[in-house]
Amino acid sequence: MDAVSIILYLKKWIKEVEADGTEVLSSGGVKNMEHYKEIIGYLTALNRMEQELTRLLKQKQEPEDD
Repeated sequence: MDAVSIILYLKKWIKEVEADGTEVLSSGGVKNMEHYKEIIGYLTALNRMEQELTRLLKQKQEPEDD
């Protein structure tokens, strides 16, 4: 598996996990404020990881200057 395939796989997985977290928030599945903060922190971290993977993918796809 090459780097691009790994990045694309991870981006897909992040989207699925983000959807699960968003579903918990929107369906009233939050138990208390601490649980809410935990989910928001988790979603924030996933978003940052996705941004970094997008940056890496873009960098990988750009032609290299020699």
